[in-house]
Amino acid sequence: MDINEIKKIIKEDKVKIIITDQEAPALVVMSYEDYQALKTPESKIEPIRKNIQNPEPRQKEVNEVIESEPLKIEDLPF
Repeated sequence: MDINEIKKIIKEDKVKIIITDQEAPALVVMSYEDYQALKTPESKIEPIRKNIQNPEPRQKEVNEVIESEPLKIEDLPF
């Protein structure tokens, strides 16, 4: 999975991707819009929370891809 695939998934499905390091969460990749919403008053965050609680159907597919293809250091755009 390359960075363009990750960006496409985040944009189309409005999801956040958690990258782990030794089984513990290390990073969260999200859209800039979602990041900005986290910095705003509570009333603007609620729709994002609803989206997280009720992810779109493709979320299962995304999780399967992430689980079947663990992110490796070689996948990162350095």
